[in-house]
Amino acid sequence: MVGVDLSTGMIRHAATRAGTGAAFVAGCAERLPFAGAVFGLVVVTLSMAHWWDVAAGLGEIRRVMAPGAVLVAAETMPASRPRFGSAALWWRRPGVRGGLPSLIAASGLRVRRVEPIRPVAVAHDAVLVAADRPR
Repeated sequence: MVGVDLSTGMIRHAATRAGTGAAFVAGCAERLPFAGAVFGLVVVTLSMAHWWDVAAGLGEIRRVMAPGAVLVAAETMPASRPRFGSAALWWRRPGVRGGLPSLIAASGLRVRRVEPIRPVAVAHDAVLVAADRPR
């Protein structure tokens, strides 16, 4: 299915269910289609393993966050580098070092809180990270 954009159907479905006051935009994490410093809150859930370049995606998130804005990320990545299991395969990708908190901190965001999420049916390890963009 190379070249097929499945996101437009998902966006159309979400827009019909959300009602008024919500806007949905297709894009990729590495090139967010928004101006810089415009969002006060960014939420990422269970998608980073699908990004081509996690560091670039986190850099884009930082770019669109206003000073003092908050990032909340829930991901099946553990807080530190795993040694075995399916999560270990994800961590072998180029550019992925350390755990999710260290990836977020390397993007220039300040990690405020890290909590494990257990139990998670689809993964052995999951983590919730809250970070903010310094003023």
